[in-house]
Amino acid sequence: MSNNQRIRTKNMSLTISCPIGVSPPKEDTVALAKLSSSAKGKSFVDIGTGSGYVGIYAAKKGKGVIATDVNLLAIKTAKKNSKANKVEIDFVVSDLFDALEGEFDIIAFNPPLSPSTSNFFTSLIRKIALARVILGFIGFYGGKEDRLNLIRKFIDQSRRHLKSNGSIFLVAKDKKEIERFCKDFDLDFSFTKYDNISIANLKLAKFTARNV
Repeated sequence: MSNNQRIRTKNMSLTISCPIGVSPPKEDTVALAKLSSSAKGKSFVDIGTGSGYVGIYAAKKGKGVIATDVNLLAIKTAKKNSKANKVEIDFVVSDLFDALEGEFDIIAFNPPLSPSTSNFFTSLIRKIALARVILGFIGFYGGKEDRLNLIRKFIDQSRRHLKSNGSIFLVAKDKKEIERFCKDFDLDFSFTKYDNISIANLKLAKFTARNV
């Protein structure tokens, strides 16, 4: 069973279908897509693509997109959505950058709230606004340590795949930790409020050692 959404932003309307087991795009996903797609550069990587929304939006904006996810159902869903929206994207089954090579102009990532929570429950909660508020309030997601470990791993790997003048965009629900990780890996960073969503913009510092 799939849930069809028509997501409209300025000058763009996309049709996205998400079965249970794949998180539907919400405000944070839309904000990430809009901000990252406005960055300079052609090569674009959508990490943890889920429904494919971020990659599809970027492709519509003329980027050359590779989209990855470790969830096979997500890859299958994103492929269908890309066809429905008439864009070409290279899809790769990968845990973060494990199956990728090369460097890219733009890297985008919206980390799951709880990596240890099943795809079924995560997608269900994102479909139901009230459930997201209530269950989030009582600590349903938990798994904060798992999330921070994933973000740290992403930041470490992404700096090795970023072109010298490229940009990393990361939905920033953990600003203090992201700031700490960026300092650990010698990355320049800033935080932007875009459509009321906090997004981190990371760049290589002038003398960043990628392979340390």
